[in-house]
Amino acid sequence: MIKRFEYEKFIPKDATERRAYESLVDHFGERKVPYYSLIRNGIQFNQYVGVLQVGATTIEVLPKIDRVAEGPDWQRILIDMLRKVIGLDLKATENAALRLKPNSILDLYMEMLLDEVAYIMRLGLVKSYRKTEGNRTALKGKLLFAQNIRQNLVHAERFYVQHSIYDRENQFNCILIKALHLVAHISPHASLRGRVAQLLLDFPELPDIAVHEPLFERLPWSRKTEGYRKAIGIARLLLLRYHPDIRGGREDVIALMFDMNQLWERYVVQLLRHAAPPGWTVEAQQRQLFWEAAGLPDANLKPDIVLRGPEGGMIVLDTKWKLIEGGRPADADLRQLFAYQHRWNSEHGYLVYPDADSKITQGRFHDSNYHCHVMGVNVLDAQGRLNPTLGADIWEMLSKEKVTS
Repeated sequence: MIKRFEYEKFIPKDATERRAYESLVDHFGERKVPYYSLIRNGIQFNQYVGVLQVGATTIEVLPKIDRVAEGPDWQRILIDMLRKVIGLDLKATENAALRLKPNSILDLYMEMLLDEVAYIMRLGLVKSYRKTEGNRTALKGKLLFAQNIRQNLVHAERFYVQHSIYDRENQFNCILIKALHLVAHISPHASLRGRVAQLLLDFPELPDIAVHEPLFERLPWSRKTEGYRKAIGIARLLLLRYHPDIRGGREDVIALMFDMNQLWERYVVQLLRHAAPPGWTVEAQQRQLFWEAAGLPDANLKPDIVLRGPEGGMIVLDTKWKLIEGGRPADADLRQLFAYQHRWNSEHGYLVYPDADSKITQGRFHDSNYHCHVMGVNVLDAQGRLNPTLGADIWEMLSKEKVTS
C-alpha cells in the first residue's frame, strides 16, 4: 500500500506503480477529477483525502496539519473524523480497524459492508410485492388481451397475464448483491472474498441493476427497510465511486475521496452542536443571495457556520483546514469573512484554523464595526488522537471573548 499526505506527489518507481499511474491518468480524463492534478511523470494530490485503489495497488491519502509525517496516526484520525461526520458505527469501526490495521480505509468500508449484510441476513432479507407479466398455463391476475392475442393465437392453453409476486427481488436486495460482487472483484484480501462467497451462498438469484445517484435518492424507505440504511449507505459510496476500466489495458479504479475542507467544516459543526450552550443554535451552510443580474445566474454567499444566540446575537465562523504562517490569514480568507459578516450583519466573525495551541488573535476590519478574529483550535489531544472536547473548547473561547454572554 502506498501512503501519501494531502498535497504530496506520487511519482511511480516500478512497473506496478507505473500501471497504477497510467490508470489514474486515464481516470483523470476530460472530466479532470478534483482529487489530484497531473504533473510531469506523476500526480499531485489536492485537498482530498481517503483512498484510491487502482487494480491491486492501493494509494491512501491522509490529512496532515503538521509538517512532519511522523507522530500522530493520521489514518486513525481520518477514520475517527469520518465516523463522527458520516455516522460510522464506533464498535464496528474499532473492530474492523484492529483486524485490518496494515491495510487501507477502503478495507474498513468493505469489512463494515459485509458485517451489515450478515446482520441483515440474520434478520431475513426483506420481501416486497412486484408486478410481473408473461405467459402462464393458468389464468392468474390480469389478462393482457393485446399481448395474449399476439403471442397465443395458436396456443389457446396459455394466458398472457400480469400479476403480483411477493418475493425478495427488490431494489434494496439488488443493491446489496451488486455491492457484494464489487467487493469480491476489487478486494485483494482472500479473507474478505471468502466472506463474500459465504454470504452469496444464502442470497437468492437477483437481476443485475444499473446504479446511479437518482436510484439511491428514490429508494422507497419504510419501517421494514430501516435496517438496511447503514448497509445501503456504504454500498452507495462503493458503487458510485467505482470506475471500471472500459478501454482495456489499464486497471479498474475505485475512489473513496473526501474534500478535507468540507470534512473539517462538518466535523466542527457536529462538535459545536453537541456542546452548544442553552439557547444557542448552530446552522451550517446558510445561503443568501449576494448578486443578481438579468439573464445571468445568481451568486450566493454560504458561510460555513452561523451561531445564533438567545437574544438575537449572531457569530459567523469560517473553517479552513490549512496552516497559516505567523498567524496571518490570507487576504482572500479575510475578504470572504468580511462579505459574510456584512451580509449577515454579524459584528463578530472568526476564521477557524487547526493549531497546536488553542488561541484567538483579535482583529478588526479597518473603518468598520466588524471584528474579524483568527481562532486556532487544537485538533489533537495529548495522546495524538482527535480532541473530543474541540466543540466545548470553541464555546469556551467565545465565552471568554464575551461574544456569547
